[in-house]
Amino acid sequence: IIDIFSPMVVINIASSLKTALEKLGINVNLITRQINNNDIKLCADDKTRFLFIFSPHYFLQSKNGPYSVEGLNELPPKKYFLYQLEQLNKKFKEHVNEYILKLMQNSLVTYDYSTENLNYYHQSVNSKHLIPPLVEFSNKNVEKSIDILFCGKKNTRRTNIINALGKLGYKIECHETLVGEKLTEGIKQS
Repeated sequence: IIDIFSPMVVINIASSLKTALEKLGINVNLITRQINNNDIKLCADDKTRFLFIFSPHYFLQSKNGPYSVEGLNELPPKKYFLYQLEQLNKKFKEHVNEYILKLMQNSLVTYDYSTENLNYYHQSVNSKHLIPPLVEFSNKNVEKSIDILFCGKKNTRRTNIINALGKLGYKIECHETLVGEKLTEGIKQS
């Protein structure tokens, strides 16, 4: 049994992982609420149950972090996987503080979406690259009205790229927070 914890902003990726694991015969629960002590106890008490946590800085941040989780029990060592989905080159200390580093060291595997990010991990962390699973859907009979769909926060570098592509004639749609079915529909149209 794997309990996947995912924030809504990456629910499509988490759903794709759930589908892939279920095809392997694994019982998977997809959960979008905060982890609580009951979830941790269930995992610790059941030798067949594991946790898979997307964006650990969101669900498991230390008391001084931006997402404070007061009173959360320790995760059972080697009974969980972490999947880190943030750029670490500029925000390493924000996303990988001492608390998160300890969680990474005690995980079975800490996955990262970026091979570049693996350079920032401490040697004591079992870290591996994992490309985000693609959202599966049928896009037959869907009109392609978008050349490029950009989802994420804009910064100067990204804005320059988007503007350059726009000048080349590409129809671009930009969204900071497009999730779930709306994201799937956007992908189908691009």
